[in-house]
Parts: sequence; structure tokens; C-alpha cells
Amino acid sequence: MRLSMQQSTVPLSVVSSGERVKVSGIAGGANARKKLLDLGIRPGEMIEVISGHKNHPFLVRVGDSRVMIGWGMVEKVLVDQN
Repeated sequence: MRLSMQQSTVPLSVVSSGERVKVSGIAGGANARKKLLDLGIRPGEMIEVISGHKNHPFLVRVGDSRVMIGWGMVEKVLVDQN
């Protein structure tokens, strides 16, 4: 019997501290997309949540950088979660 792990796409806001996830998309408009792309958060990129709570900014690791993302932007980042 072969088991396959399904990936689900969720907003970054539901990811727990310490988890690494792959960005699958950005659900915002042109301004939000540009801001996130400028921070290095783009589809295909692996990011790690360092800290973050509901309605508070998230600190994430993108490559060798750490960036703080406000709650509104966090909800626009879509990620693949196992």
C-alpha cells in the first residue's frame, strides 16, 4: 500500500513558529504583491516562521534574511503545508 501526503494551500497566518513552508502564491493586489516580492517572498521560495501570533506581525526567515510582515500581509501569503 502506498500512502501519499497531500499538500494543502493555506495562508501564512495559520503556520506555527518553527515551521518551514513553500510559498505557493500571493492573494493580494498589485501593491501587496510588489511589497512582498521586494521582501523576497515569492512563489517557490521556502520561508520559515520565526515568530508570530494572530493579529500581530510575523517574523520570517527568507533565505539569509529576516523580515517582519504585518498581519494583513501575512494573510495574503499562500503557502503549501503538509
